[in-house]
Amino acid sequence: MAGLTENGFEIKTEEDVLADIRSEIDSQFGALNASKLDTGPLATIVHIIARISAALWLLGLAIYNSQSPATAFGVLLDRVLELSGLIRELASSSTSTVVAVGTNGTILNVGRRIRNTVTLTYWATTEAKTIVTLAARATTTAYVINALRTNDGGKIYCCTIAGTSSAGGGPTGTGTAIVDGTVTWRYIATGAAAVVVAVESEIEGEIVGAAGNLTSIETPVAGWTSVVNPLDAVIGNVTETDAKLRIRRDALLRSTGNAALDAIIGDVLDVADVERVVCFKNDTDVTDADGVPPHSVEVLARGGTDAAIAAALLATVAAGIRTHGTVTVVVVDSQGTDQTIKFSRPTVINIFLDVDVIIDAATYPIDGAAQIKQALVDFSEGLDVAGYTFGYGLLDIGDDVIRNDLFAPIKQISGVTKVSTIELGTSASPTLTADLVITSRQVADFDTSRITVALV
Repeated sequence: MAGLTENGFEIKTEEDVLADIRSEIDSQFGALNASKLDTGPLATIVHIIARISAALWLLGLAIYNSQSPATAFGVLLDRVLELSGLIRELASSSTSTVVAVGTNGTILNVGRRIRNTVTLTYWATTEAKTIVTLAARATTTAYVINALRTNDGGKIYCCTIAGTSSAGGGPTGTGTAIVDGTVTWRYIATGAAAVVVAVESEIEGEIVGAAGNLTSIETPVAGWTSVVNPLDAVIGNVTETDAKLRIRRDALLRSTGNAALDAIIGDVLDVADVERVVCFKNDTDVTDADGVPPHSVEVLARGGTDAAIAAALLATVAAGIRTHGTVTVVVVDSQGTDQTIKFSRPTVINIFLDVDVIIDAATYPIDGAAQIKQALVDFSEGLDVAGYTFGYGLLDIGDDVIRNDLFAPIKQISGVTKVSTIELGTSASPTLTADLVITSRQVADFDTSRITVALV
């Protein structure tokens, strides 16, 4: 029986409608008249009516399906999920930082354009900055990522891995990963003045900006001589697909109950720009092996602002359960009372890779090495690689770097016939051919600036 049934909404096909018309004419006017529907003008008219009727049945099915998150699509799915407070994630631009070199006092306003010389995408500054004369690199001094210093007779260097400089002479030459104590520097240019500026891609989506590729000044300014991005861009997002939105809804439904770990993880993951989250819980009366105090939870989150994460924890963690961690934020609750919220950040482990490949020169692209580097970074982020989605991508907090997993994304690059070897480590010129163990409070980080590719 077609229509609304106990099994759902069942439709009639065009053939079903034709059969109904034939049966009705047969019962009303006899079989002889019904046989006239086989050929001739009347048959054509009846088929048209049947086709229109079948389309109306399909419309009814679409309306029926639009009421369920499992079958609704597009805007209809958005409207259904809005009832539960779930909103589709929209596309966003990729972001990066560049080092602009030039004359002291040169002002760079918002909207200065830069081009990626490899992918030919355009980027624009999102903040106004002034190029300034840089200080010289100092011995045994702590430096953070993006710190700029001069050394080696008028060369500018940018810190790409934070640490403390050595007691020696510091970075020299024009390398992209110059080790100085526990600091790693990247050569930028010859000069004395520069500034770090935030930029974003002019189009939204997963726009790649590999380290060293944002180098073309498209809107020149007097006194601005060169530009480069020392590290990979943070890849933007495409508009969330229906399939991914349904998956996120399912995860949200599983995370019911404020005290559940899944609920805490889900709410923190919902904070803007949060990429990875793990949560430790200790419901015992003594401090556990993870260092979490009794009756406490500790969240480790990568990405997002401290304030937004703290607000999410205040709204999620059940009353009477303490939050623990190395980051402390005071949040005002709904009663106007200050609440101290704590959580932690994972220790970022910078991964270095040396890759040797054998290629077919006829099909290997000119930028093959760059594609291999980007494929490895995309794989670590759980992104598609050359149109192929790896189900085991995305290195979460505490995930080891499994060497064998790294071969597959490289093989997706055209012209790669064999991956001869992969050496990995946590410092330049790695030599390990075993898996890298990552602790529960660490997260592995890939960047094209720390990957080398050689043809053998």
